[in-house]
Amino acid sequence: MKIDVVNEFMTLASLDSLSRREGSVAEYLIKRLRELHLAATVDDSALRTGSDTGNVMVRVPGNSPGPTVLLCAHMDTVGPRKDGPGIARRGDLQHGETVLGADDKAGIAIILSVLADLKDGGVPHPDLEVVFTVQEEVGLFGAKHLKAELKPLRLHP
Repeated sequence: MKIDVVNEFMTLASLDSLSRREGSVAEYLIKRLRELHLAATVDDSALRTGSDTGNVMVRVPGNSPGPTVLLCAHMDTVGPRKDGPGIARRGDLQHGETVLGADDKAGIAIILSVLADLKDGGVPHPDLEVVFTVQEEVGLFGAKHLKAELKPLRLHP
């Protein structure tokens, strides 16, 4: 399954996801990851952050040796939005009269595209851990409350 990064970004940009209201993006991510035959989990950080969802995580088994790689992006955007996303595409440019949401929906689109390419192309890669966090824009609260044991973050002697 090939993912067009620009189209993926435009879809993500159409989803409202102010801090503490990232649930629509989390639902979308879980659906897209399922289409890639990847099982996402959602942690219980929402209980501590007040978001309508927790952080979304997925582990992707590698097909070649190497250290585990972490890919991370956040689901929330700054505000305010002006009557919904209001994003349009003109040729290769995306524009609007409101917050575009490229920070960090462009990062999410790129990660999804990379995961699709890895699944389709048989490209050699080590294990991957992918994390999509909540509330980065208001204080990194999703990351602060992440309880997962992430291999790339382990300190080695």
